[in-house]
Amino acid sequence: MSLTDEDIQHNKDLAVKLLNNFSYIYKDINDLRGMFEYRILGEVITRQFFNKKSHSEGILYSAAFNPIPLALIALVFTAVHIAIEQWKSGITSVSRRSFKETEYHPIYQQHLQGLDKWKNFNNNTTRALAKHQQNLYSLGSKFTGFNWKPNVSSDPFAEDHLAHAAATLDDDFDF
Repeated sequence: MSLTDEDIQHNKDLAVKLLNNFSYIYKDINDLRGMFEYRILGEVITRQFFNKKSHSEGILYSAAFNPIPLALIALVFTAVHIAIEQWKSGITSVSRRSFKETEYHPIYQQHLQGLDKWKNFNNNTTRALAKHQQNLYSLGSKFTGFNWKPNVSSDPFAEDHLAHAAATLDDDFDF
């Protein structure tokens, strides 16, 4: 199947749009809503790390994958970046582009730093990102056939309890 000139131009325009401000990380690439929530993230993680049922890396090494680490999210979005770059000319070749650290480490670092900034931006983003990381693990574990459910912490000073308490602080209190 050959591409028309119109198809090629569409691909070029889409690649430019997706690469601009890393819009490919957003759930909604037009309004830039849902930062770090584009659905390809869950698909890649599930297919790569939860693809062998009980022998999947995500299950065997659940301590490393539960919740999905920010470094893995950054790595997946770096790979997505590379794939989109292959379409900048409007067509892509069958040959795969190499994933060179020297070339793409800066992109990876931008994603990792962006995730860290998002995590620390405010209490809502902290909770939202933590929930998203947990949801990504749940998605993968369900794909393997396991129905993982988070443990409800009995620790009154666990992250979720602290985050909730911080979010409900009254700005007007006096000591």
